[in-house]
Amino acid sequence: MNHISRNLLTLESTEIDLNVFFLLWATTLVFIMQGGFMLLEVGSVSIRNTKNILFKNAFDVCISACCFYLWGYAFAYGDDSSGGFIGTTEFALSDMEKRRSSGENSFAGSISQGHLRADAAFFYAHFAFALSFAATAATIMSGAVAERMNFKAYIPLTVLTVSFIYPMVAHWVWSSKGWMSAFKVDAGSRLFGVGVVDFAGSLVVHVVGGTAALVACWYIGPRSERFGIGGKINELPMQSPVFQMFGTILMWFGWYGFNTGSVGVYVRGDQFEGASRYIVARTAVCTTIAAAFGGLSVVVFDLARNKKQISPQRMNNGILTGLVSISGSCALVHPALAVLIGIVAGIVYSLSSSLLLRRRIDDVVDAVPIHLFGGVWGLIATALFTKESFYNLVYNTPDSQRAYCGAFIGCGKNAGNVLAAALVGLLVVTSFTAAMIYASIVFLENVVKVPLRVASAVESQGLDHSTHFGRAYTELQTTIFQYTTKSGEKASMEMRVRAGDAAKFALALSEVMDAEAGTKEGGSGKFSGLALSGSGGLDAGESGGGRKGFGSLLGNPARTIQESG
Repeated sequence: MNHISRNLLTLESTEIDLNVFFLLWATTLVFIMQGGFMLLEVGSVSIRNTKNILFKNAFDVCISACCFYLWGYAFAYGDDSSGGFIGTTEFALSDMEKRRSSGENSFAGSISQGHLRADAAFFYAHFAFALSFAATAATIMSGAVAERMNFKAYIPLTVLTVSFIYPMVAHWVWSSKGWMSAFKVDAGSRLFGVGVVDFAGSLVVHVVGGTAALVACWYIGPRSERFGIGGKINELPMQSPVFQMFGTILMWFGWYGFNTGSVGVYVRGDQFEGASRYIVARTAVCTTIAAAFGGLSVVVFDLARNKKQISPQRMNNGILTGLVSISGSCALVHPALAVLIGIVAGIVYSLSSSLLLRRRIDDVVDAVPIHLFGGVWGLIATALFTKESFYNLVYNTPDSQRAYCGAFIGCGKNAGNVLAAALVGLLVVTSFTAAMIYASIVFLENVVKVPLRVASAVESQGLDHSTHFGRAYTELQTTIFQYTTKSGEKASMEMRVRAGDAAKFALALSEVMDAEAGTKEGGSGKFSGLALSGSGGLDAGESGGGRKGFGSLLGNPARTIQESG
């Protein structure tokens, strides 16, 4: 925050008002991204977990606002007396009001006396913008561990992320006193003389959230039917590709506020007058280009491997990985390099997504490939491709002239140091985040006795039923038949019908399949290769009297699991 205040000293009140409006406009766009996260996640899970996903995303915003207001903002942007590790002032914004007031009067008192200070309004706007970033970092883990995480364990992990992990990393990188910050005025005190360059959060937001998601996914294990015998990957039911696509577009829309708002001000009062407007416009262009090429890169990569099928979901994830990757450098590179960053981002997503599946790590929405691996590439790309003149416009002030560039640009000014600082920052942030999340999970499970994962029966039935008073939709329901194949793999068959018609539909399906089985096996009523593992619910043949039901087809009593839909 302190580096922004330097640009306010020479501005007129009306110019500060314009900056306040600009920052609040960017805040609303970033906040819209929460709706995008919500739609993307709810479209990627079974209909049994609709309420759970919706609730967790809204909960993330509420708990982030509370924690960040009370202490998170102080840890991230408060004055530092700890040697660059954590802020120690501005808890609940109290010190901010005192500091922005005139003389001994509080800010509220100055308002009553008719002396409203525009710079105080700007810092309130900055709090709102910073809060939207914190909420984004906190919600990344939500979709990754969907459909099997205990909400009582999810709460403290979210609180930890938004209260301590994210604010500390933000302080290290973005505060003018942070130990690895590129905003420090004294060059000798910066990491490798330059600091970690991360303009809009490839490291601070996305690597933090992605690392937390990876540790949680690894520790909690995959959903019960995600992987079969011999490493087979089973595609589990997803609610709606429409929600997935619309959620992606909504996040893309909000990302313009995420990246352009990170410029901080629209009007500057120093010799760089006009530079902010130029940076904002170019940032928006680079954001667009990287997202588009990220999505296309995944499509081309997938077509090269399988020319018959194209996945809309994977294209969506390529777009998001492109957005994550450009965040660190969007104000520091030429649009031509944004093309390269987007293309590589799509490849990074494809390879890292496949890597997780080979390692049997079940990430429901591919949050780890998108945010962690995309964020890593974004940070490295910033260290490789930062243009000297763009760096000069973004980081310099009248009393602090310095110019650095990326390692591949060839300006000969600390290029290697920029990359070295990025790698050290990456190692420290991922280690710190992983250690904090892992230690918290172990503490919850072994000391507090709160399991990270719900019971298998609860998972099969769906978290909506066990946690949120039943199904999300009353008109439709989905009936799931669970069975075991001859090879011992668990599998399921899913039907979505009007409420009350599940048994009738199952009975009709049974008659058709029984007839087919009878034709093949002399009317035995057996269907080769299937055997049902009964688990509570509705008997598909309940209303069928003595007639054959689905159970005769499988050779076992027909028991199903009902879910909303």
